[in-house]
Amino acid sequence: MNIAMTSTNSLLISWSASAIGFVLQENTSFVTTNWSDVTNKVSDVSGESCVAISLSPTNCYYRLFQR
Repeated sequence: MNIAMTSTNSLLISWSASAIGFVLQENTSFVTTNWSDVTNKVSDVSGESCVAISLSPTNCYYRLFQR
């Protein structure tokens, strides 16, 4: 998984498109179990699954979760 800042001040999170069955999840606390699926559109770009995330004033953690 890669995370990069875009020129429009959003995050671009990407991972290999061959990772079938994985979903991107987010949580505002690293120590709780309140992970929820990110509902932003996933795009396939050159073999990478990519999601753009708008920055928010609160902390947010991301993980790939296998279903």
